[in-house]
Amino acid sequence: MSKANVNSTTVTGRPAQEADKLANAALLKEVSGALTLAAFTGLIALLLFLAPDHPVYVVGEIALGVGILWAAKIYAAGDQEYHKARAIGKAEREVAGILARSGVSELAHSTKIQTGEIIGHLALGPCAAVIKTYPGTGRVTYESNIFKVGRRQIPGDPLKEIISHATSLSALIGVEVSPIICVPGMTHDPFMIDGVTICSSYHIQRAIRTLPPAIDAFRARAFISSLPEGAKVKYRAPRASILSFINKPIG
Repeated sequence: MSKANVNSTTVTGRPAQEADKLANAALLKEVSGALTLAAFTGLIALLLFLAPDHPVYVVGEIALGVGILWAAKIYAAGDQEYHKARAIGKAEREVAGILARSGVSELAHSTKIQTGEIIGHLALGPCAAVIKTYPGTGRVTYESNIFKVGRRQIPGDPLKEIISHATSLSALIGVEVSPIICVPGMTHDPFMIDGVTICSSYHIQRAIRTLPPAIDAFRARAFISSLPEGAKVKYRAPRASILSFINKPIG
């Protein structure tokens, strides 16, 4: 795991590793869809040029037409997944930069703990907090296990997930770990549900600094050092889409 000191905070790992993996996979899907689409379009154009009325060629043209629709669907899905993953990565990097200036002793990103769970951000010393970041702008609501940022519903149950991470970490470290959900573009004051603090990137430093002391710097370093070899997640930054000239910019 990479380590760096930022204002006496030791930073381990890199933020947004999972999001970057998803972005790379989506980019591969996007490119394969685009290449297949181009190939099928070229073939159907060739058939139309050679013998547009030949019955055998007509069947081929229909088959290629179906193939074009299939390839277009793959491209569209890859494009959507790519932009979604990049938005998540952008949000996680923004929050990581702010957390590095929050005065904690240890800060770990994209960390795989002993239970197999992957933790977005872990802040230790003197507080103990696990932070999960979701992209988006607007009002954040949570009703009937549905978490929304503006009008967009976040898949799954973010509160259940972050509480699970906090419970696992509390058992591993031996101190109470506070769960925090950060939505960088949240447009109102922080609030708490079921022990989970929900805040914007503007309020994340205050949320961290107002937590009660839970662990000293020595114990915090000892826990980070005890993480298994599996925590050293391989990192590869996502490439910009080679089709960016027709892609919408990330919001």
